[in-house]
Order: sequence, then C-alpha cells, then structure tokens
Amino acid sequence: MATRPKPRRTRKAPVKGRPRGARKAPVTEPSLAPAPTVTTSSPAESPAAITSGEGYGIRLAARILDSVYVTFLGFFSGLFGGIFLAILEATGVIQAGWEDQLKGFDWGLVLASLFAVPLYHWAAEWIAGVSVGKLVCQLRVVQQDGRPCSFRGAFFRNLGYYFDGLFFGLVGYLSMGRSPLKQRFGDAWGKTVVVKASNVPEGSKASGLHLFLAIAIGSAFNMICMVAALVLRAL
Repeated sequence: MATRPKPRRTRKAPVKGRPRGARKAPVTEPSLAPAPTVTTSSPAESPAAITSGEGYGIRLAARILDSVYVTFLGFFSGLFGGIFLAILEATGVIQAGWEDQLKGFDWGLVLASLFAVPLYHWAAEWIAGVSVGKLVCQLRVVQQDGRPCSFRGAFFRNLGYYFDGLFFGLVGYLSMGRSPLKQRFGDAWGKTVVVKASNVPEGSKASGLHLFLAIAIGSAFNMICMVAALVLRAL
C-alpha cells in the first residue's frame, strides 16, 4: 500500500528590522504637560459713588474767603500791570501819560474780572478740586461717581455760578435744597459734588504739592487775565 508523503513544514521568515527573539519595546504614551494657568489681573477698583454733599453754609463761607483772596489777586495784578507798563514806557513802546488812561470807570476791566474769577476757580478745581476757600474749609470738588473733578465738570459748574448766584444766591440755595447731593445748578450741569476733604475717595485724593500747584496755576490765570485787560486799556 502506497504511503502519502508528509507535507514539508515551512518556517516563517523573520520580520525584518528586529532580531529574532528580541522583546517588543513597551509602548509608552506621551506625557502631557500641564496646561499653563492663566492669571487675569482684576481691573482697578473704581472710586465709590458719592452719596452726600456739603450744604449751603460751609460753601458760602468758602466762597467769601475766595472773594477776599481774589481781591488780593486784583491788587497784585494792578501792581504788576503798572510795573509792566512802566517798562514799556522806558523802552519806548508806549508814550508817557498812560496813567491818565487808567482813571475812571471802565467796563472792560469789569468784564475781565467776570472772566478772571471763574477762570481761577475752573483751573484750580480741574487740577485738584480745590480753591483757597475750599482748602481752608476742608472742602473738595469731585465728580458724582467719586472720580477727580474733570475739565468738563469744572467748566460747567463755574459757568453756572452766575446763574446760581442770582438774587444773592437764592437760586443756588433753592437748587441745593431740592438735591440729595446738595448740588446747585452748576453742579448738576457738570455732574460734580462738593464734599468734605475727609470723604474724598482714596483714589481721588490730591497730594499737598498737587493742591499748591492747583491754586498757584489758577491764581496765575486770574492775574494774567487782569494784567492783560489793564495793559490794553492803557494803550
């Protein structure tokens, strides 16, 4: 009986690139770096809104002190104006006898003073919310939201002063009586409030140097205006 031939065993060819019998390297998953933490800086806190203002009496006292101070500024403006005119005469710019032009009443000087007084208040309050009278009475001008007095706020509150001052200040007095923040019409237009210096929000307080510069610059604006009006009248 014929026997079938046994099939020959075929060996599998070794995988190229790896020696026979070598162990397969373990697969390690890539380590993920921790996500960077993003820190967001909180915005600067805004000053707290003003909830109350100072009344008519203390503000009237500050205004009277400012009126006395502005009178002294007018005196020194006349003194400096006279010195300046004398220098112009000595240099031959103007002729002698200019003193006669300064005699008598002049509407130009009146209008100049009406412009110079609010100019003093506007500059000093815009820079540091202060004036000489407010400094003595410990008052400051700030915006309703607690921020320092702005250019617009100082402008409109001083522009409105002449309206508030009608009938010896009765218009402003009545306006302050109806306002929870004791605002006269000028304050309402400029969105300003007069507060005690101790109640000014921390971020809106001015340094001593800042206060001095504010009054000095406001005074300089006032005097320049008056000296210019005096010189123009003498020419």
